[in-house]
Amino acid sequence: MSTHAIEMKVVDEPGVITRITGLFSRRAFNIDTITVGKTQTEGISKIVFTLTTNEETHIHQVQRQCEKLIDVIEVRELPLSSSAIREMCLVKVAFKNPDEAKEIEKFAKSHRFEVIYKNGKHLVIEMMAESEKIEIFLEQMKRFGIIDISRTGVTGISLD
Repeated sequence: MSTHAIEMKVVDEPGVITRITGLFSRRAFNIDTITVGKTQTEGISKIVFTLTTNEETHIHQVQRQCEKLIDVIEVRELPLSSSAIREMCLVKVAFKNPDEAKEIEKFAKSHRFEVIYKNGKHLVIEMMAESEKIEIFLEQMKRFGIIDISRTGVTGISLD
């Protein structure tokens, strides 16, 4: 199984996301993550979604099907080797004492993550990285006690 990131430029109007996700649903494709945002062009939005599949033909099929939708302007896969693909995550982690808090902060800084809030019981860490790096960090934080997680999903841009 491999993960693929697909970028779509679409007309920014109500119902576009519903039509796209409906297409996936009808063809039994599962979207792992999806992000949507405005672009530099007024009236155009960019959607980045990720799929996990074991067949390369599924990705090409998704692209062809999406290109048929009226509101879709452009569809392309973001190759992992020539794209910046990131996810943002906020995690609230508990700590029992000041030494444990310092350990968590040091560990976050070693991964280039930032502590954006701290009180006497927990702290909040902001992460912007590849999903795999976030997963590894979150696994390490489980021993302290994760209180809450908020993840954005993957977004990306071609480096070409």
